[in-house]
Amino acid sequence: GTSVLSWVLFGLVTGMIILLLLLYLRERRRSIDYLIRRTEHIAGQNEEILEKASELKDLRIDLEKNIKQQKKLRKKIKKKK
Repeated sequence: GTSVLSWVLFGLVTGMIILLLLLYLRERRRSIDYLIRRTEHIAGQNEEILEKASELKDLRIDLEKNIKQQKKLRKKIKKKK
């Protein structure tokens, strides 16, 4: 009587432990996949930021050129007067 019951309990406990281990490993893998996706997303945002920074740098260079040209034009206009 008791030996059968103890075997059944042992089997149930072992089954539960295996089930818990499987669930734990699955969740852990999911969380690692989630972290990888977040990292890729952040990396993508960084790429966008770098592109925007490059565009701003180009704009600044263009503006500096325009300002220099305007200064030259003003000097020419003043000389003509």
